[in-house]
Amino acid sequence: MWQFRQDLFVSWDKNPHELDFLMNISRENWIWITNVWLVNRDRFFSKVRNLSSNIQYNSTRSSFVQVTDSRQLK
Repeated sequence: MWQFRQDLFVSWDKNPHELDFLMNISRENWIWITNVWLVNRDRFFSKVRNLSSNIQYNSTRSSFVQVTDSRQLK
């Protein structure tokens, strides 16, 4: 099970600017999971994937929801 801190969101794919941003925040606030990383609230990314499930941030519900079909990812 993943636990998301309230002040973190999720980023999709690798981007040098995001990597620089991550390197500048406290290491305890982020973790690498294959191609996914957690980022601070002032950056917003809607998708995340791990090895066993697809998870998407639902801004209406302000929560992460599991998506069983990857085609549902926006």
